[in-house]
Amino acid sequence: MTIPRNALVAIAITAAAFALPAAAATATNTQTINVKIAGYDLNTPAGAELVLGKIERAAKRVCAIGTARETLAGKIEAEACVEKAVKVAVASIDAPVLKQALAFKS
Repeated sequence: MTIPRNALVAIAITAAAFALPAAAATATNTQTINVKIAGYDLNTPAGAELVLGKIERAAKRVCAIGTARETLAGKIEAEACVEKAVKVAVASIDAPVLKQALAFKS
């Protein structure tokens, strides 16, 4: 399946505010980023890997991976955020080869 030229994937992340202690983290912060996947052939492993990489990089931006998280707990939360975001984004795309690529990485 080749994705149409105007196709986008929205990655929506719902994560507890990182600055709050776990017990106080009841509010959620939802962020969305659009990932352009137009023109990639998701019927091929190569196309699926490219799209998966784009989705992972977008999830890392949204989840603030690579920023100054000084605590181990903050880093663990950010990694969990990325994992969830990638799974949600991949699940929203009807592309079995993309889902296989994600399962292979896990």
